[in-house]
Amino acid sequence: AERCPHRVRLPTEEPACGATATMDSGTKDLLASLTSAQETIRDLQRTAGTAAIRGVREGGSAAKGRRKRAREPSRRDADYRACVAAITQEFICPISGSLMACPSVAEDGFLYEHAAISNWLANHDTSPKTMRTIGPRLTQDFAARQAIGKIVEHGLMPDDDAAAWHLATGRAHLEGTLPGGVDTAALHFRKAAALGSKEGAVHLVGCELKRTLTVFEESCGVVIGGGAARSAVFPTMRAWRHLRPGAKVRIVDDPREFRRLCERPAPGARYPCDYESDMEGLVGGVFPVVECVPDKQAYVISDDDQGSEWYVPFDACCLVAE
Repeated sequence: AERCPHRVRLPTEEPACGATATMDSGTKDLLASLTSAQETIRDLQRTAGTAAIRGVREGGSAAKGRRKRAREPSRRDADYRACVAAITQEFICPISGSLMACPSVAEDGFLYEHAAISNWLANHDTSPKTMRTIGPRLTQDFAARQAIGKIVEHGLMPDDDAAAWHLATGRAHLEGTLPGGVDTAALHFRKAAALGSKEGAVHLVGCELKRTLTVFEESCGVVIGGGAARSAVFPTMRAWRHLRPGAKVRIVDDPREFRRLCERPAPGARYPCDYESDMEGLVGGVFPVVECVPDKQAYVISDDDQGSEWYVPFDACCLVAE
């Protein structure tokens, strides 16, 4: 213990030879009080020193205990991870086996990846879960999509799974299944690339190419290329959804395929759009959307060159600008 700064040294020598050794009662009382105070201070110093040493020892033991607990995951952490895994499992598509990028509810009441259940219903009239007959109508579940997005953004999925989810989400934006278009798709492809996905980097370059082609063709009034290369940059829409008036769509490049798509009901539609010979001039062109038609799962587009408007099914369109 350190020396107390208020310690008082008491006179202990005997009076000098021949000096008077008399002391009044007030002085005696003062000396007695000082002596008592000095003993009290010493006791406090000893007590504080012992407590401090004990505190250091106990603190060290507690720190060791905390470090030990940090090295050994608690039961609570394990329960948390199990809970997250159980919740995540509910968002795995039963068809594709991957985390859903665009969860949709079918008429059987179950969640599926939109593209996977659309492909299934194109060849089946039964539920892949119950095998009972269902219709083609699908409803996107945006609440489920938000929950899945939070799971991914908070780093609760392995990097490979998160990258795959960003890739699928980017494609859904690019195809028009989800709103946002090429700009939102590019954000997801960039995140996939940051997680180590080479495919994400390639798609990101494709988005930049699409922007460049769109600006050039609209400014020059020409269409560059076609076929498989163009389809990779401008994929057709996978699902019908509301588009604002003025949004721009590109019609597929193949005249025979365009006619076939117009003559049959689009997925989820009650009626076909029908086809007229004058519509052949729409192939490969970019047109503004005038109106959305849910019964036909189609859009009314305006052709200024012919001065007419046409019904075209959503899956004959490539979303260019919203």
